[in-house]
Amino acid sequence: NDRREGADRLIALLQGKPVMLNLIPYNPNVTAKLHGFEAPSIESCRAFGKTIIEGGLRVRLREEFGQDINAACGQLALATKDVEDTSMLAA
Repeated sequence: NDRREGADRLIALLQGKPVMLNLIPYNPNVTAKLHGFEAPSIESCRAFGKTIIEGGLRVRLREEFGQDINAACGQLALATKDVEDTSMLAA
């Protein structure tokens, strides 16, 4: 969801409204690996945020902490679960 088209859709949807977008990069985890998701690069996050700012919206890009030890948002809980039964992750 870090492509130009997504940014343009957000701008069209939210322009003129009193909002601030918090951009939180996706953190890789067990579910991500099962479904082929990858974390965006910091460069693509910044480019996405810049596009939204240029569209007139306020943006905050959240910093990542703990990803290197699987303790970032969304990683810690999944890292502690038994994932041999992946049916719960497919939903």
